[in-house]
Amino acid sequence: MKTISELKDGDRISATFLVNACTKGVTTASRSYLTISFQDATGTMDGKKWDIADDDETIFAPGNIVAIEAEVLSYKNALQMKVLSGNPLPLDGVDYTRFVPS
Repeated sequence: MKTISELKDGDRISATFLVNACTKGVTTASRSYLTISFQDATGTMDGKKWDIADDDETIFAPGNIVAIEAEVLSYKNALQMKVLSGNPLPLDGVDYTRFVPS
């Protein structure tokens, strides 16, 4: 499994990250989306989740550990993820050293 620091433009990933922040936005076409900040021990990267479902705000709540499927894209000279799907993982027994810089 790749870490955030190893991701590059064009990667399609299945990975587990800590949700650092999540905000809901609305497009000019009145469609909701999420901007999510993902974190692991190597850094952070923003992601966008388009066409959100009712439970996506709960899944991507800050502090959750999520398993995601995503595509890594370059946008305005910065990498970000286009989140295709995500599932929250149980927090009991989580090794937080994998998600917090030392």
